[in-house]
Amino acid sequence: MMSRKRNTYSRYLLLILLLSSTGSCRKFLDAPAGDDIVPKTATELSSLFNWEGYPREDKHFYSYLNMLDDDVKCDARNGDKQLLKYGKSAFSWSSSLYKDMKAATGEESIYSRYYDRIKGCNVVLDLLPEVKGSPREKATLEGEAKVLRAYYYFMLVNLYGRPYNDNTGHPDRSLGVPLVITSKLSGAPLQRNTVGAVYRQVSKDITQGCDLLEQGDAPFSLFRINKYMAWLLASRIFLYTEEWDKVVYYSSKLLAERYELSDLSRMADGTGIPGSLPPACLDEVNKELLFLFGSPQDDYLITRPVSAAPTGFVPSDELMALYEREDLRVRYYMQEKSGLRKSAKLSAKAKYGRSFRLPEAFLNRAEANIHLAIYDGKAGALAGALADLNFLRANRLSINSYRPKTMADFQGSAWALKVFCLEERRRELCFEEQRWFDLRRNGMPALLHVYYIDPTGPAEPFMLDVHSNRYVLPIPEDAIAQNPALIQNP
Repeated sequence: MMSRKRNTYSRYLLLILLLSSTGSCRKFLDAPAGDDIVPKTATELSSLFNWEGYPREDKHFYSYLNMLDDDVKCDARNGDKQLLKYGKSAFSWSSSLYKDMKAATGEESIYSRYYDRIKGCNVVLDLLPEVKGSPREKATLEGEAKVLRAYYYFMLVNLYGRPYNDNTGHPDRSLGVPLVITSKLSGAPLQRNTVGAVYRQVSKDITQGCDLLEQGDAPFSLFRINKYMAWLLASRIFLYTEEWDKVVYYSSKLLAERYELSDLSRMADGTGIPGSLPPACLDEVNKELLFLFGSPQDDYLITRPVSAAPTGFVPSDELMALYEREDLRVRYYMQEKSGLRKSAKLSAKAKYGRSFRLPEAFLNRAEANIHLAIYDGKAGALAGALADLNFLRANRLSINSYRPKTMADFQGSAWALKVFCLEERRRELCFEEQRWFDLRRNGMPALLHVYYIDPTGPAEPFMLDVHSNRYVLPIPEDAIAQNPALIQNP
């Protein structure tokens, strides 16, 4: 029965999109149709949205975002040679990334996959006034669709546009991605909107989405967009646009209701015995999770379940050097297997590969407060930042080694505290789609990746220069072929 419903909804969405390209969504809705084709209630529309708008565990987006940053290195000892071959294009920031990945694995470009999901959001938002349902049901569904659309465009503009705070340009002049916010398309080629325009739409969607989810106040579900995840996403978006007060506002709303972290020192005896390990970071029993979604295949080139061997792409020396000796995240986030450390944030039976986690809220608020102290002289902001960082660290370091930080540890310098905050962000959020974007918004520094597939063979160095154009992914050629109005990135 579920399979029949999914096929019906997919068929319905296809018809809607085809008809909407001629400018008439109403025409189809007025046509005679069986009740099993046209959603008539918010519940039916929600089921359609779940299949066509949400990230799906059986349809992964991409496998290479975490391959681009400096938290990963190549180590061919005991590595999987096939995966080493697959990962080379991403690891070397190759301009032929899409072509190489498709040839190796059949993987499509992330560009088209995000727009497929955006179509689902737009159809739901356009049909919502037509269906029956309580105000709370409809508010919740509209909020989910707007928050998800905000997330998808946030990802797209950070993949294919310059950073919002890029000091070499201006967001209202830098090209972002085309904005499509309705299913009623004219069929005309779509030009790229500016980074600033995309962020304004993202800010509008996330703000409205948060309000609607608060209004709907649906029961919490780890697998549906909810107000907690929305508040966290809002704090992330405004962190990137450097609207510090809004970062504090949304992260504080979240932390007023959800603040309990997993104390790693109490979840294991510290011996490293497998039976003593806490649940994996992306395991649904982890109380820090606010939203669990996507496919475990989204990161198969790096992140491996506890029982799996390393792929050959492993945590970098620079990342590992940031952890203190008694930082328990080394043991739980990057376990040792076959003589190598590997990212191990997935559980052995993981069904999902992406999440929104509570620790980010402490990090976002701390960074925002540091900036408010530096630029606005806000009283108490540094103390608030220290409190957030100390709370996170108290739950990550062993009981015997934890000592709260004070401003004396940073010689009273707010700038030194900011550096520490960014390092703490890197320690906590490694291999969770954060580091590449953090590098972009913090000056796009030079990076070096050294690749080799044979431990005894020659190494190939690849250099990413400061402010390199390769900090922005190229628009896929198939997207340009379908839409000639798109301008390719340099």
